[in-house]
Amino acid sequence: MVLDNVINRPALNGLVECLTGFERILRTPIPLAYSVHLHHSIWLYILSLPYQLVGGLRWWTVPTVTIAAFALLGLLGIGWEIENPFGDDENSTLVSELLFHVYHKNFNISNNFKSLHSTAIG
Repeated sequence: MVLDNVINRPALNGLVECLTGFERILRTPIPLAYSVHLHHSIWLYILSLPYQLVGGLRWWTVPTVTIAAFALLGLLGIGWEIENPFGDDENSTLVSELLFHVYHKNFNISNNFKSLHSTAIG
C-alpha cells in the first residue's frame, strides 16, 4: 500500500497542477476595456484603409482592403474564440471527455499495479 502511494503521488500532483492551470485560464478573462478598444481600433483602421490606399492602388484598393479586412477580422474572431477555451461551443476543448480518459487511464494503471503487487506478494 505504501508503494502504491509512492507511485501515484507524482501522478496525482501532476493532475492537480494541470487542473490549477485550467482553472487559471478559465477564470482570467480578457478585460472588457481592452476588448472594446481592440474592436474599435480594428474597425477604424479597416474603414480608413481605402482612403489611404486609393491614390496608389486605384481600382486594386477594393480587393486589397477586402483581403486586409478578412485577415484582421479573422484574427479578431480567433482571439474571441480562444478567450474561453473550455466553453460549450463546438470549437471548445471537451473537458469532460478529457477527464473521462484521464480517469480510465488512472483506473487501469491502478488495477495493473494492484494485480502486479498481489502476484509479487502472493
